[in-house]
Amino acid sequence: MQLRSDNVAAQLGGLFVQGLRGLEHLLFPPYCILCQTPICHSEDGLCAGCWQELSRNEAGDYCRRCGR
Repeated sequence: MQLRSDNVAAQLGGLFVQGLRGLEHLLFPPYCILCQTPICHSEDGLCAGCWQELSRNEAGDYCRRCGR
């Protein structure tokens, strides 16, 4: 009987966490931290364009002084 109640508690806890995430997305929609473009939470804080720009700059083919 204890095993069943633990399972129910775990399921309720999971639903509670999902509900909090949904509320967070509603109140604080995800935006790119560099250009403020709306993004999905799965994009790790940057839009595709900023990720591309970042990877291009990390390649070392640019002037560190002027950014070109």
